[in-house]
Amino acid sequence: MAARLKNVTITLDHKTADWLRVAAAERGISASRYVSELLQSRMTDLRKYNDAMRRFFAAKPLQFEWVDGRRPTRGELHDRGRVR
Repeated sequence: MAARLKNVTITLDHKTADWLRVAAAERGISASRYVSELLQSRMTDLRKYNDAMRRFFAAKPLQFEWVDGRRPTRGELHDRGRVR
């Protein structure tokens, strides 16, 4: 059984409406189908991004093992003497 579709009315300025009609015609689909596909793509992208962000923040932070049990000084971290 096909999904039930819902009608929605949107208001666009003339320039945007003209662009929409041309873009849809180039793809051989209706303006309604074109907008629907754009929104579905955006929803998918946002869902994937939010899922990835949730997984990232759910991970425990790394625990560093400092050499000799001490943290390096700022000077040691930013020492560029080896590249001069």
